[in-house]
Amino acid sequence: MTKVPFNVFNDKLLRLNMRQFADTTGPVQPTRGKDVLYFVQSVNASIGADALLPGQQTEGGWTVEGDLIDEQTKTGRIVDYGTDTESIELTLYEVKSDEGQAALREAKAKHLKVKVWRVTVAPLNANGMHDAYFSYAVVESIETSESDSFVELTVSLQIDGSSQAGEFPKIPEDVLAQAQYPYELPGETGVDDGSGDGSGGTGGDDTVNSEATTAPKTAAKKAKEQKVGV
Repeated sequence: MTKVPFNVFNDKLLRLNMRQFADTTGPVQPTRGKDVLYFVQSVNASIGADALLPGQQTEGGWTVEGDLIDEQTKTGRIVDYGTDTESIELTLYEVKSDEGQAALREAKAKHLKVKVWRVTVAPLNANGMHDAYFSYAVVESIETSESDSFVELTVSLQIDGSSQAGEFPKIPEDVLAQAQYPYELPGETGVDDGSGDGSGGTGGDDTVNSEATTAPKTAAKKAKEQKVGV
């Protein structure tokens, strides 16, 4: 047996542990579940079309598993890898007007494949983009669960072949913060009764109150910006 001097072993261990501090201000942090989003696109989408973010994602899971070749011989057991399979499962709250959820339903109804991107939102990589995995998938099932709370969808997708690693374009901040409303000034939004001064009367400077329809416009804008070009 070859003996390794303790000081040599300790030095190697120290250098190994220090790798996690390279190019960071502290220990490497594990990826948070909230920092992973799934985008989809129909295979029938036009070239240059945007990817869709199915809204109200609550959970997601990506599974890679495979059968093993397991045989017994006269000299013992032989074990080797067989064929791997991949699957994705998404849990969402149902939104009738959501284009991403509609794309999944359409794919299931019409027996179409969908393109799926599993995107790590943070941190950005060295190229200023998101690390991602891309795959073609078949929608195996869409389960709807109704209770006293929100209607919940569980979508199971079986991946065709194997996922491919790559980069996803930087996602606009408005998409990442789609559940958060922006800062407002007093009287910036509300009911426009034609007063223009926020008092409910008539006339006056309508510089601020002319934005009385900001709320629905903002909602429409955010819905549009859930689409991300790829």
